[in-house]
Amino acid sequence: MTPVIAHRGNSSAAPENTFASFESAIAVGATLVECDVQMTADGHIVVIHDPTLDRTSDRTGDVRTLTLSEVRAADVSYPQRFGAQFSPQRVATLGELLEFLKGRARVMLEIKKESSLADDDAFERRIAAEIVRSGVRVTDDMETDVALLSFSTSILERMAVLLPDAPRGHLFYRDPEELIFIAAARVGARFIMPEKGHLSPSLLDRAKLANLGVATWVCDDPAEFRKLCALGLLGIGTNHPEGMAEEPPAS
Repeated sequence: MTPVIAHRGNSSAAPENTFASFESAIAVGATLVECDVQMTADGHIVVIHDPTLDRTSDRTGDVRTLTLSEVRAADVSYPQRFGAQFSPQRVATLGELLEFLKGRARVMLEIKKESSLADDDAFERRIAAEIVRSGVRVTDDMETDVALLSFSTSILERMAVLLPDAPRGHLFYRDPEELIFIAAARVGARFIMPEKGHLSPSLLDRAKLANLGVATWVCDDPAEFRKLCALGLLGIGTNHPEGMAEEPPAS
C-alpha cells in the first residue's frame, strides 16, 4: 500500500503543524508526516506554514520579524476553524518537533521559500544544524527519519551541500515536465513531488527512466486516493490520514 503522508499532521482534525495535529496523525496510524518551517528574527527554526501568524493564530505579525518568544506568545490553535477546542497551542521549534516524533514517525520537512535569502544561507544552515543536533537517523533512502522538501530549487541546492545524506524531494505545482526534470537533476533529488493533477503517464515514465521516485499532494478523497495508489507512488499527502488508504468495503 502506498504510504500516507499526513499533511501538516492530521490537519483536518486538529490545528495544522501543532503537536495536537501530529499526535492525532500518529494516533490514527500515520508513520510519515509532513511539516513546514520558517525562521524567526532571532534565527530559530519554527514549525509553521505561513510566514505570518494571521491565519492560524489569535495574533498577527510576520514570523520573520518576530523573536521566538514573540512567536510563542501566539496561540496557533487555529481559532477561526477549531474555535477553542485545542487552545492553547504554541509554535514548536524544529528541534522540539523532531524530538517529539523520534521513533514514532518519519518526517518530510518542507522548507518554505519565504524565509530563505538570496545572499545568505543562514536559514538552510540552521535547519541542517537542528537536524544534526536532534540525533535523528538521516540516510540517503526513503527509510530516513527526515527527508527534505521544497518548491525552491536554490534551497534544495543549498541543502545538498549542507546535509548531503538527507534525501531531497522537489515539490512542483503543474510546472512543465522539462522544467521538473531539469530542476530535479540540479538538486540531486531522490524523488519529485508534483501536485496530483499533474501526474501523467509521460511524467511517470520519465521519472522511472531518471531513477526518480514520485510522490504527490494533496488528496482527501478516498476513492481518488485508491486510484493514485495504483500508480506505484512513494507517498500521497492528505489532510485526512485516518483510513485513507484502506480498501473499500466489499459490496
